[in-house]
Amino acid sequence: MTGYIERIFRYTFPYAALWVIFLLVFVTLFPRCANIVPPQGGPRDTIPPELISSNPPLYSTQISPEEINLLFDEYIELRNLQQQLLISPPQKERPDISHRGKSLIIRLYDELLSNTTYTINFGNAIVDLNEANPFRNFEFVFSTGEVIDSLSVSGRVINAKTNAPEENVLVMLYANLQDSVPMLEIPVYASRTDKEGFFRLRHLKADTFKMFALKDVNNNFKYDRPGDELIAFPDSLIFLSPEIHVHHHESDTLSGETDLDHWHREDEDSLHADCCPDHEEELYYLLRLFSEDSRKQYVSAATRPENRRLQITFNRESEKKASFSPLNFTPDEEWSVTEYSPNNDSVYFWITDSMVYTRDTLLLVAAFYDDQADSLIEIRDTLRFTFARVLELGPLQKPGQTAPKAVSLNIKAGDLLPPGKKIVFSSGNPISFIDSSMISLNEVADSIPSKTDFLLKQDLSYPRNYILEARLNESSRYELISLPGAFTDLFGNESDSLLAKFSTAKAESVGTLILNVANFSGFHIIQLLDDKDSPLQEKYIAGDTTLVFNHLKPQRYKIQAVVDTNNNRKWDTGNYLLGIQPEEIIFYEEQINIRAAWELELSWKFEPSSKK
Repeated sequence: MTGYIERIFRYTFPYAALWVIFLLVFVTLFPRCANIVPPQGGPRDTIPPELISSNPPLYSTQISPEEINLLFDEYIELRNLQQQLLISPPQKERPDISHRGKSLIIRLYDELLSNTTYTINFGNAIVDLNEANPFRNFEFVFSTGEVIDSLSVSGRVINAKTNAPEENVLVMLYANLQDSVPMLEIPVYASRTDKEGFFRLRHLKADTFKMFALKDVNNNFKYDRPGDELIAFPDSLIFLSPEIHVHHHESDTLSGETDLDHWHREDEDSLHADCCPDHEEELYYLLRLFSEDSRKQYVSAATRPENRRLQITFNRESEKKASFSPLNFTPDEEWSVTEYSPNNDSVYFWITDSMVYTRDTLLLVAAFYDDQADSLIEIRDTLRFTFARVLELGPLQKPGQTAPKAVSLNIKAGDLLPPGKKIVFSSGNPISFIDSSMISLNEVADSIPSKTDFLLKQDLSYPRNYILEARLNESSRYELISLPGAFTDLFGNESDSLLAKFSTAKAESVGTLILNVANFSGFHIIQLLDDKDSPLQEKYIAGDTTLVFNHLKPQRYKIQAVVDTNNNRKWDTGNYLLGIQPEEIIFYEEQINIRAAWELELSWKFEPSSKK
């Protein structure tokens, strides 16, 4: 037996060795042949789930279901359901919605209203399991009455300040027509705007409704956060009658192809198609969203940073100036110099009476007005100012003087002054005297200075600013010198020396816009905006005119017109309870490209459609 095995090994071993060598060479030369490559799949699935049946059937009537079962043609899941789901009329107790495999189950807990059509809109929450393709704007509709209500109303919500579309805004209808109903009750019908701001309320009954749009920050269907929540409303009630065009459902079941075909026809793009104003038979509303200025005015800060200076700051601007009365002292009639900010949200006192500023504590009674209410309401507040720090006198100060407040310039050495920029002196304290002989402006050519005439004018909006007006040549070098003592403030403090060497740019480095406005009446604020929508220049007009915007840097600009209905030269927001809409803002349709050394002339004719 042993000999037999030896003979087999002797004759087969050389061949086995050859096979081993062959395999090693093959693997070395062709390593990729050993890689396992998975089979390539077909094209990516882009088809969303489809509803194939429901219990009760879609568009059923005379039912009050506690549970609704939906069956789709593939496995599904739910995404962002809390944000996407909308039930109309809204439910006080949110339903329980679950899914398993291809099924979706809706359990309703609220008692359903009689003779009412209900719409459960899932938005884009239902997606297929593999590729997350959404079943867009799917809604399940049924009625507790004998018919499916078929009236509808549509429209668009835009931001009142930017005219940009507003997404995810609730648009609601109320049967209760009281003005306070959006603050107190949930609506009878509700819908949400899409990314283009369009909305459509469907399956409505014939009735009269109040419409209200809300950016609902706490998801309770109530306007209970004035100032935080944005709102919009039309100027009139909504009157719905059967004569208004809507889509009619011929079948109240899911039998045959009627309702499925109807659903797919109104699927993905139907909202935009249905929400266009050329559907003349359907009510269409353009709503402008705004935030109410509901803040009550109050004093946010009252400080005494120095013994001679008081500062009062309010939480917001006001159209009326506040007044102040001494409470614990009886000063001379002219005991201080008072300065109000342009929008009356800050007040400054510089005390000139030594019997007042030497007191450690000062009490003032402030009287101001809440002018956001229906009528002016006077508010009185007692303000307390203390100053206990011992003032360290400088070598040039006399007892009782405040520390000198520097006079500064808005330009510095080496600046290139663009055409149109103003040169401004600014002071910390009010200025009582200016010695113009100690200020000189010289054009420097070949190192030789030549005097340039100028005027100093006080800025009426900011009284501690003084604007230097002069004829400056382009592409030139200048030096501005202010010697010590050129400015003397209210307390006798003198300014230090100032020196600024600067150059002026070429006039060709900027452009000009000439704007001819026509075909409108009333007061308007025409504003030139930069590429970040910040106002750069504005003009006040009261009719057809020609406007000139000078010294514009080469770049793109926008133009908007504020319809200044109350002629207060600013944009005003709305007020719901007073029925006041926000002032309308109209945009010039095209961006404006300003080039250096160019004069661009445009005409802006307001068409009636642009004021819609």
